[in-house]
Amino acid sequence: MPFRSTVASYFEDLAKILDGEDEQQRMVREGLSPGMTEEELSEYRDRRVSEHINHAYNNTDFYRNLLDEENIDPEEIQTVEDLSRIPPTTGEDLEQADMDFPDYPFLATGWDEVARVNESSGTGGGDPKQQMMSYEDMERNGLEQARIYGGELGIDESDTVLQLLPFSLNTSGFTGYKGAEAIDATQLTAGVMVPPEKHAQLVDEYQPEAIIALPSYANRFTDVLEQQGIDPADSSIENVIVGGEAFTDKQLSMMEDKYDARVTQAYGMTEAGGITGGEVEIGNGMHLLEDNFIFEIVDPKTYEPVEDGEIGEVLFTPVGRDAMPLIRYAPRDFSRFRTDEDVISTPFSRIDTPWRKHNVADIEGVEIYPGKVGDKILDIDEELKREHGINGEFKITLDYEEDESQYQMDIEVEGDRRTEMVENEMKGSLFEILEFSSIDSQTVADINVDVVPKGELQTKGKAERIELTDDYREFKGMEL
Repeated sequence: MPFRSTVASYFEDLAKILDGEDEQQRMVREGLSPGMTEEELSEYRDRRVSEHINHAYNNTDFYRNLLDEENIDPEEIQTVEDLSRIPPTTGEDLEQADMDFPDYPFLATGWDEVARVNESSGTGGGDPKQQMMSYEDMERNGLEQARIYGGELGIDESDTVLQLLPFSLNTSGFTGYKGAEAIDATQLTAGVMVPPEKHAQLVDEYQPEAIIALPSYANRFTDVLEQQGIDPADSSIENVIVGGEAFTDKQLSMMEDKYDARVTQAYGMTEAGGITGGEVEIGNGMHLLEDNFIFEIVDPKTYEPVEDGEIGEVLFTPVGRDAMPLIRYAPRDFSRFRTDEDVISTPFSRIDTPWRKHNVADIEGVEIYPGKVGDKILDIDEELKREHGINGEFKITLDYEEDESQYQMDIEVEGDRRTEMVENEMKGSLFEILEFSSIDSQTVADINVDVVPKGELQTKGKAERIELTDDYREFKGMEL
């Protein structure tokens, strides 16, 4: 018997608050204002947690076994705070689950109730993770996205949206599509298999007000537009919505300058079924859709909550998920709750743009964050940056030379031309951010910076920011 009550009760509750107004359209208009006071929202979240836990326990083998092993009665989980009694679910749990088709220990419905199967892109490390969605899950996923598009960014049925996200096994392209569909926008579903020149032609012919893309592609797309004789800043584009990769505020601001348009970033993942929150302004943090997701930030070793403002590991529970009801899922993302003043009025919490642990390498304890490397590349002299056409796209290759007991870092940066001057300036800037002064100077052989032609680092999907050689992996005891 498929689970309907939580999704149904969600819209029934909203209808009561709205005195019969169409609740879905109101949600789109109101965006991050759920139409409830903080007290009502808290009570509502508690009830959804209780329903969600019972659904997971009664209908999935994994959570029934887990709660029984932990001697937890699902009826005892009545509030958001009670969730902490349940051990987190990890990516390894999903990977190791025995998929004996059509049986799957995380699946809470019959296979005939599954409308779509997603798999993660694998950028979080390990094997791809499966995520099953019912029809109701898909519709709610679109509504979650639409609340950001419509309620906060002002996109509506009069707008045309150019979809440049990948349409594949992961959720990104379909999430963007369902979100724009929920606000009745006209869509150009180009995806990433269409040549970039055709994307530029679509901008010229159909004058879209918004584009939705991976941030690395949206960044490169300005070069494509210019090559086709279109000035991005003079184009029809008013909103650039990106997601799927973590870009820093500095990288997003550079993109905003190129387009002369509003650039915002969304946060989500395949295991969540899509979007879980998004920005309304660069630097203000990710607003979390806390009526649909219970977020925690915890110590990664103890899973105890950290203080607001302190960095920890992200856990989320997608309450009301029908086909695959995860509990306290740990995607290996790290962030912190924001405590500064918000630019909009909403009871929802904010977090910094999360970064994924798998995408961070280290040299003797000094962590190499791709975002920080990207920021330092953009920190070079503005005139040099313009003269050499540096677009901010890069790739790091990290090696370990066992004979010399030294690390070697090679960084490729896209641009129009290379000179020793610009490469040396970036090299000096990168030595600063990596804090090599705190390490024995003999530990790092060198940082090589090469400017490569624009587009050389482009992929059909997410940008590959860090490549670890086999020698590095072997030295660190990682899988080859």
